[in-house]
Amino acid sequence: MALTNILFFFFLQTAFAQSNQDAVRHLGALQNPGPEVTCPSLITPREAMTELNNPVKTFIGRRNLYGHDQNYTCIYKTSRAYVLYHNCMGSKKEYNALDFEVIPFEGNIIGFSMENNNLGVPSTLRRSDYNMNWSVSFEVTNPPGGNLNADQLNTFLSSNSRRGSCFIGSTFKAKDLTQRASCSSVPVADTSVWEEEATSFWREPGEEWYRAIKESRKRMTSF
Repeated sequence: MALTNILFFFFLQTAFAQSNQDAVRHLGALQNPGPEVTCPSLITPREAMTELNNPVKTFIGRRNLYGHDQNYTCIYKTSRAYVLYHNCMGSKKEYNALDFEVIPFEGNIIGFSMENNNLGVPSTLRRSDYNMNWSVSFEVTNPPGGNLNADQLNTFLSSNSRRGSCFIGSTFKAKDLTQRASCSSVPVADTSVWEEEATSFWREPGEEWYRAIKESRKRMTSF
């Protein structure tokens, strides 16, 4: 009987000690929750050009997508990202505006949008000709992965919550070169590199951008 009591007392002490240790660990976790959840690296406009100009693209489909339901979008993917060519007309005619998005499989969206006023279609213009709207944007998203079909990608775009963004380009102010990119609520410690690179790209995107426009025409006339 005495041995039973001793064992029982030992069991209570062990359980109590374990409970205290668990409580301490739990309290420590509350006081020190670990690093903040951060988004994948902010893909810059120059990095996005690599995907837009990638000659190896798989055609996924052509359909209306969430947020771009006025015109069809041609959807492609590279080995690293989805490439969306909005305003992909059935007539295969070049529209007076362009709107591209690159969505890396690891998450986030970078977009490029330009609309001009009666000076010709985008593939014939240079940056100095842009006289209406010209913008570069970035949105923080969850990772879509690399296996979505067109319908699944639409669901991703419609249901995925945005958790921060960056932007440059005021409406009707494409010629105002004093504008600078800025970010809001993006969960990274420092957005200055992206802001500087986006500002530089927006002011003069260079030959990679003009190649990307020509690549888009090739893709939007081959579906």
